[in-house]
Amino acid sequence: MAMVAAALPLLPGKGEEWRRWAQELQGSRHAEYAASRNRLGIHFERSWIGTVHGVEFVFVYLEVDDSAEICARLASSSHPFDCWYRKKLQELHGLDIAQHHRSLLLEDAFVWPAPGSGDCAQEGGTPVSRMQEIDTQTIHTLERNGNDG
Repeated sequence: MAMVAAALPLLPGKGEEWRRWAQELQGSRHAEYAASRNRLGIHFERSWIGTVHGVEFVFVYLEVDDSAEICARLASSSHPFDCWYRKKLQELHGLDIAQHHRSLLLEDAFVWPAPGSGDCAQEGGTPVSRMQEIDTQTIHTLERNGNDG
C-alpha cells in the first residue's frame, strides 16, 4: 500500500463551500463516496483545511493501492459520482484533474518510524528522499493571488 499527500489551494472565498462539500461527502453522499473510494483503490483518506500566507489550502493524506495510478483512475472514470467529484474539484480548487492528473503531490522528505512500528520505509530514523512532481498550477495560483513567498 502506498501513501500519498497533496496540498490543494482553494480558489478565493471557497473555504466554506469546501466545508459544506466535505459534510455532504460524509452525510447524504457517503455511500456513493465510499463506493468511489473502493473503485479507485483508496483505503484511507484524511483532509485538513488551513491558511498559508493568506491562501486557503486543503491538505490530503491517502493510503492507496497504486499512487502512480490514483489520479489517472479518477480522471478517466465515467461513473456519475466520479464525474460530479471532478466537477467539484474544478469549482473549489480550479483543478481540472483530467488535464492535471499528476496531482499536487508533496515531496517525501523524511520518514521516522518508531522501532517495531511495522513501517517498512526505513527504520531507525533514516531520512528517505523521493521527489514527486509538484503541479505548477499551485505556483501559478499563488502568483496570481500575489502570494509567491
